[in-house]
Amino acid sequence: MGHPSRRTRLAACAVAAGALLSALVPAAGATAAPAGAPRAVAADDPVPGHEGMPDDGFEDAPEGEQDDLAGEGTAPSASAGADAQAVVPGRPGDFTLEAGTKLTGLVGKLDAALPKQGLTELMTQANRDAGWNSTCGDAAIYGPDLVAAPRVCWANDDATSSEWVPQAITGVSDAQEDEDWGTSDSEPVAVAGYDDQNPGRSDYASGRDNCVQASASDACNEKGIRVSFFNQATKKYRHVLLAWPYLNSKDHISFDALHASEGKCTAASGVTASCKAQNGIHAGGMVWYGNYLYVADTANGMRVFDLRKIMDLNPDNDASVHDPTPDGLVSNVVDKKRVGRQNNVWYAYGYRYVMPQIATLKFTTAKNGGTTSGNQCYATGRPKASYISLDRTGDDHMVIGEYCNTNNGGSSNGRVGTYPMTALTAAVEGAAGTSA
Repeated sequence: MGHPSRRTRLAACAVAAGALLSALVPAAGATAAPAGAPRAVAADDPVPGHEGMPDDGFEDAPEGEQDDLAGEGTAPSASAGADAQAVVPGRPGDFTLEAGTKLTGLVGKLDAALPKQGLTELMTQANRDAGWNSTCGDAAIYGPDLVAAPRVCWANDDATSSEWVPQAITGVSDAQEDEDWGTSDSEPVAVAGYDDQNPGRSDYASGRDNCVQASASDACNEKGIRVSFFNQATKKYRHVLLAWPYLNSKDHISFDALHASEGKCTAASGVTASCKAQNGIHAGGMVWYGNYLYVADTANGMRVFDLRKIMDLNPDNDASVHDPTPDGLVSNVVDKKRVGRQNNVWYAYGYRYVMPQIATLKFTTAKNGGTTSGNQCYATGRPKASYISLDRTGDDHMVIGEYCNTNNGGSSNGRVGTYPMTALTAAVEGAAGTSA
């Protein structure tokens, strides 16, 4: 069960990290992936590959939630300021997390179907050059009170991207206390970003394949979350697409990008809250602890990933060659418009590496009836996992907190809860329904 925090030392606040990382100055651009046509194979799996995909009962939420910072002229009222001084005890039961549907069997099927790499090996394959210190310029980042030393910046196309918005940050310091990971000196830092733009995408589930048309932008699909792993020794980084494993309607293992829910709209039914096309998640916080990567899902709790289960769709490092996979198919890392197993070919929106979700930790308390679309918070009911962080004060524990804009209403300035990492690990590795 979660407990209201009495003493916290936040290592990485997602809101601040998002603002800081969004302001990084571009470095030199990286070379685009070579073009090529996918190998022709016999039709087998449904296209698009989302058919039959379950959503595990995830609640939907605006993926941009907690992005709307208060602007000029929206300062809190005097009464709101007075309320902020009062400490309101939370209800520990509201923070209870419970393990969702077990995904280990599905991940095992993916493991058997696709080549795999660990994080240490992935760091040797980091392919994008980051800027360092002087190459990142000297512009102020998030005000004069924040001194960035050393300064790190993404390659130009990542730093200026309007599709991917960085949010969460974690690293080897969270993973283990001695900060010594594997046999290399890469000391990885991980930054998660969410897919913010889907130009040209249909609002209806039945029209999602419009994104594979030749005229469609590579950004058309909702790609969910990607994590960028930065190698501090080589100053290079690599993107990894997070994925949800499932059995498609042909009973074949496949995967899709992370979504809050799966839309089932038709043009006749219109777009409603229950059938609109796929919506991503915000990933407002992230903690790497041991072998597991915990990613905040604002409306639901946390998604969990295993850094020992990173699938490699291009082992020969030659994107022009469609590599054979252990299941007898081939993989394609050139096509940026398809994902999962489609027509006997594996895709990942052009990414080489895919990390499937292995567990879900979901809040058990019902939502408060009020809206959160303007970052409102409430004193009771299900909390929001706006940010997460690791606190090593005493026994290691996770901190979950809410990002709130009291100018838009609500009944709370935000709640904070903590969970022993031993309890979270037990829930991840235990049976469905195990609580923390």
